[in-house]
Amino acid sequence: MQDVMVPAPSRKGAKYWLVAITDARAREREWRDRSHRVVDRYRDERSAFDDSCRMNILWSNTDTLMAALYSRTPAPDIRRRYMTDDQAARDASLALERYLTYSIDSYNFDATIRDALKDYLLVGRGTVRVKLSTDVVEREETREAVLMGEDGQPRVEVESETVEEIVDQRIMCEPVHWTDLVVHPARSWREVEWIAFRHMLDRDELKAQFGDVGAEVNFTHTRDGEAYDDDSKELFDGRAEVFEIFDKRNRKRVFVTYGHDAVLEEEDDPYGLAEFFPIPEPLYSVRTTDTLVPVAEFTLYQDQVIELDLVTERIAALTDALKRRGVYDGSMEALGQLASAADNEFIPVDNYAMMLERGGLANVVAEAPIANIAQVLQQLYQARALIIETIYEITGISDIMRGVSADRETATTSRTKAFFGSLRLVNRKREVIRFVRDVIRLKAEMVAEHLDPVVMGAATQIRITPAVFMALRDEMGRGYRIDIETDESIAYDEAEERQQRIEVLTAAGNFISQAGQLVQSGALPFEAAKQLLMFGLRGFKKGRELEDVFEALQPPQPQQSDAPDPATQLALVEREARAKESELRAQIEQLRAGIKGRELDLRERDMQQDKDLEVAKLQLKAQEIDQSGDLKREELALRAIQLEQANG
Repeated sequence: MQDVMVPAPSRKGAKYWLVAITDARAREREWRDRSHRVVDRYRDERSAFDDSCRMNILWSNTDTLMAALYSRTPAPDIRRRYMTDDQAARDASLALERYLTYSIDSYNFDATIRDALKDYLLVGRGTVRVKLSTDVVEREETREAVLMGEDGQPRVEVESETVEEIVDQRIMCEPVHWTDLVVHPARSWREVEWIAFRHMLDRDELKAQFGDVGAEVNFTHTRDGEAYDDDSKELFDGRAEVFEIFDKRNRKRVFVTYGHDAVLEEEDDPYGLAEFFPIPEPLYSVRTTDTLVPVAEFTLYQDQVIELDLVTERIAALTDALKRRGVYDGSMEALGQLASAADNEFIPVDNYAMMLERGGLANVVAEAPIANIAQVLQQLYQARALIIETIYEITGISDIMRGVSADRETATTSRTKAFFGSLRLVNRKREVIRFVRDVIRLKAEMVAEHLDPVVMGAATQIRITPAVFMALRDEMGRGYRIDIETDESIAYDEAEERQQRIEVLTAAGNFISQAGQLVQSGALPFEAAKQLLMFGLRGFKKGRELEDVFEALQPPQPQQSDAPDPATQLALVEREARAKESELRAQIEQLRAGIKGRELDLRERDMQQDKDLEVAKLQLKAQEIDQSGDLKREELALRAIQLEQANG
């Protein structure tokens, strides 16, 4: 629940704010000076003539922890808080989620979060700021108005006015450098009454921001940020140190600068955010409960780093001394070439016999001992490894290394090591997840409060209805109806909730299936079964959401019979039987008539076929008679010819 802060008397003058800022920065002076040295160590800022040797383990640790704490871009997860049948909240959640996803993809969101994370790991405090950028164009709009003239006749007048039209809006995050944030001295973030952002502005930026007042502001710094005291020195590339103050108690934004007695600009709450500040609670690496001034993590193991540098310096010195050196007899000049001789190269010696008399080469050449140096080097390397392990234990990197799996490890071993390796870093990772979630919530709140519905509809491809618009604009209702998270912040909760829902449904389904049979058979009263079911559901956290549903269950009602009186039923059956019998008799008569008709048709057809057969027989006989007559005539003609030939 948001704390109610009692408004304080209006703070009009710039002097109050400049004194407050100076006091707050003085309280942080030691931390700021130490943080500058830590950053120099991280960057390995050394003189060009500094030939000392040291191991930059701060850079290595920072890079390793950044990868462990923030490894991928978060995905907004916005949904109805209680999963009720609220269509407006559903559409508003979907619109917010789509726009935030688009917003994160529209610029380098990861780089912004990593800048804050780097400040968090190096100096102990890191944060980002959410800003609204609006592109507006002016256009002339004309309209006609009908007025009555003095003569009583209507006349038309054309009026024109300049209107502003929103072309585009962007809600983005930008990193806030640790030197540019001043925080009201307090013990906890909820007690902070104001914060201030430092801006280094040139003359053009001053005029664009504050108009004519900006032309009167004196420069106090060079372009490189170096301060100078001569007010008469007006550098061409000078800068003015302007502080943008967010006064939470009075919900005002104020701009002031050193050397200017009046407030440059003052306005009421510019964003309308619930917590007023346009930044989430910063990431604090090491902090106690009595102050918000952080501690750079490097200071917790700087003694070990000094020891590590000392050992590294000695290793370098002894490594330089670890050389093969020696002496030889000066009377044998040829031995001087022996140290630089190549493989399989032999050096001629004039007085070789004399060298043999002296005991050979071993007696005329002596090497400087290096065994002791090598032994000391070995001890130094072991000592350095122990120091590094100690630093890893302090920072928690050793747990990351324990969580790394080998190639041949089983899946169970890998899961166990991964779980153990995350134990010490889990709180830090949760804090980073909280910070990223709060950034997403600030962006969502600014979208809901200030984004034009037309721009939002174009970016999300969702029609922003009046109901959706009201769900977004209603500050209190929005928090009640919509839950804003990221995929990482709900990963565990979502899996646990899904498992609980499955358990509730499984348990309720099994009980209803078994108890339902007992209720139907009368062995178990319905009310007793319902009370047993409610007793089981109350043991599940998610079962409480279903209590109202099961409380409304009613016992099964006995089925009412609609059967008529037996006598009426018997008369109805007899009537239906007689009707059926009459229908069957009619069908039988119809079939009989059909059969008789078919028999007559068959008889007529058979008689016709007989007639046709007789006609065919007669026709065939006639043809045979004709053919036989023709044969007789041919025979008579042939006989006549034969008689003529015989008589002739």
